[in-house]
Amino acid sequence: MNLPQYVLRRLFFAVIVVLSVITITFVLSHYVGSDVIVAWLGKSAALHPQLAQLYAAKYHLNEPIWVQYYYYIVGLLQGNFGYSPSRG
Repeated sequence: MNLPQYVLRRLFFAVIVVLSVITITFVLSHYVGSDVIVAWLGKSAALHPQLAQLYAAKYHLNEPIWVQYYYYIVGLLQGNFGYSPSRG
């Protein structure tokens, strides 16, 4: 096996590994945690249901899982690693 084939093969497997890690991270964060809106807003979620609906619409939390995954991947490719409610 010559060097260009070796490099291409390694790059191919690196892409597969990165996509696998991204997918596993998304699935675990989606299914392990509790309701994201309640975690972000705390007791305010029950007091302000319109605010909870606004957050759900803004972050596509009312969409099917595959749509959320699409926005997750697009955000990562654009350098948007998400919103941290503790950091703003």
